[in-house]
Amino acid sequence: MTQTFEVSSPEKVIADFRQLIQSKHSRVKGLSEGRWRWVQIRMKGNEDALDAGKWVCLAHLGTLEKLARLFPGDGPYSEFEVVGATRNLFENLVWIKLFERDVQYGLVFYLQLLLDQQKSVQAHIARAEQELELFGAYDKQEADEIAALSAALNRGEISKEEFGPRFQAIAIRMDQIVRDAFAAYGPAAKYNGFGYQCELMRTKVLPGLRSDLLEIEQKIAAFHQTKSQALTPEMIRIADERVNWFTLADRVGLGAEYRFVYSFASKMLHSTPLSTTPNGELSRSEATTLLEYSYVATSRILGCIEGVPIPGVPDMMLIRVDE
Repeated sequence: MTQTFEVSSPEKVIADFRQLIQSKHSRVKGLSEGRWRWVQIRMKGNEDALDAGKWVCLAHLGTLEKLARLFPGDGPYSEFEVVGATRNLFENLVWIKLFERDVQYGLVFYLQLLLDQQKSVQAHIARAEQELELFGAYDKQEADEIAALSAALNRGEISKEEFGPRFQAIAIRMDQIVRDAFAAYGPAAKYNGFGYQCELMRTKVLPGLRSDLLEIEQKIAAFHQTKSQALTPEMIRIADERVNWFTLADRVGLGAEYRFVYSFASKMLHSTPLSTTPNGELSRSEATTLLEYSYVATSRILGCIEGVPIPGVPDMMLIRVDE
């Protein structure tokens, strides 16, 4: 009888990942916080200026915060957590390597941040406008049903004892209709009532979202007005391109890794026939492979942040002393 043994396992790689974070994270974070503190001092009074080093520092700090949250325990982790984390870490590594290649990619990162925020708020506004119309229709439907029920009571067609449960049934049914429609503001409408929720969305929610969108669009416009002062013509061209992950990855020598990671991501994160048939989940060996890549990507990220200086930003270690 032939016995097979696991050379490694998801549990072993998770343990190695936690050990990597424990051994390196605090030192790298202290260095990144020190750099960021210097940038804050340098930019005092001119916080809106296009400064590539600023956005590299912020990207580093955000990355370190994320790394500390990944795989917080020993597992087990679902295939979606494993695949999603692997893809996210790969894309994060691409950005870190781009910053290493040219600090001006910090401003490319900043523009993409603004564009992502713009798309997010635009989608939120569109959804809120749809739900405002939806809740208005539901408010009328509910009012009509309650009016019909009250009329039936007045005509003696139902008793007072029947009225209460039927009235409650209308509210329960309308709440379920809203939930089935997937309304982002559905829980608020359930609490406030459809009519009042419509008023809140007209006077508070939508004006607030439109104000947020205007602020983002003003920042995008300011970026394009001043980018020639902060970026080379080549980097302006790159900033104006639509993000293509393969192109960015290939630019820093990670094209082959892109194909590897995205083949798994397409298999599991999209509802392909392969992932939606029985036994379509990741095998233990596949999970181990992806987790191993996550470990390697994290090690590279930490190494790049720690070992590659940011042009124009001195290395300063911020040390926190517990009181």
